[in-house]
Amino acid sequence: MLSDDHQRLYQQLVNLHWRDVYAYAYRLSGNHVEAQDIVQQTYLHAWQSIASLRDPSRGRSWLYTIARRAFWRSMERRGHPEPMDVNAIADHHDDHRDVDEHDAVQVVLKALDRKLREPFLMVAMEGMTCEQAAKELGIPVGTVLSRISRARAALQSILAENKTPRAVDAPDRSADSGGQMPRGGR
Repeated sequence: MLSDDHQRLYQQLVNLHWRDVYAYAYRLSGNHVEAQDIVQQTYLHAWQSIASLRDPSRGRSWLYTIARRAFWRSMERRGHPEPMDVNAIADHHDDHRDVDEHDAVQVVLKALDRKLREPFLMVAMEGMTCEQAAKELGIPVGTVLSRISRARAALQSILAENKTPRAVDAPDRSADSGGQMPRGGR
């Protein structure tokens, strides 16, 4: 049985981060139903191991780590399906012109090879530093930097070739940022 403090901490984490954890699970899986399953697994594991959370200010990152591991366990059970073919993105948009912005982002992210997508999401979405992502993935920092760079280049290429209806109508803000994505957490 959890102490009252641990129960309050768990409830606080759920209330603060459930939308972010769901969005992260969706970005990883590309599927709303699977994202819901990952979130359920994440919060079940968090409930069972809340006492192991040493620094409550790192709760969001802790939940993301649990979600990422739950996603990879589900991938292992299914035999690692291949990422979507980049050429299928154009077909997807042609067939579904009413795709909303979040789904369009997911389609583009899903086109990335998982080896590129994972460190990219860890740094861009989880807010990890490249050093933290390297440690978590068990790879050198240089490999994380290279994969993030390759992911950015691939995403820019995909987005340039396959603009969604909303992206075409959006004002060009690349001049504001020099055309570069923020370098989150290096």
